[in-house]
Amino acid sequence: MNSPGHRENILRASFTHLGVGMSIVKGETTITQNFASARGYLKTGLPQQIERGGYVSMETTPFPSFAPNAAMYDFYKEKRNEPAGGPIPVSERKIDVARGIYRVRFYFETRDGYEIYTGPRVEVR
Repeated sequence: MNSPGHRENILRASFTHLGVGMSIVKGETTITQNFASARGYLKTGLPQQIERGGYVSMETTPFPSFAPNAAMYDFYKEKRNEPAGGPIPVSERKIDVARGIYRVRFYFETRDGYEIYTGPRVEVR
């Protein structure tokens, strides 16, 4: 709490989750904290690999429970820093993007448009 940057992250109300990691290499200990904000969870697990043309549910359970569900999703190419397909309504289950490795991003409606939250990494085969 004596570090201004750490204190700010710990007290920031928008962060809903915390991950802590520790490693010991050659007697040296490193500890990290990762702060994150969640708006929803997938209702069913998303496989790491999806067949192109296959069907997958992208429906979410909101967090907190009174918040709106995700309205849309897309597939995002991190290396190119660009969307590869979408946004797609969450009700659309057919996967119709080119083969590749993507992040799935979810669009949550706000008064001013959408907030986009990054989800899991998947490979479309």
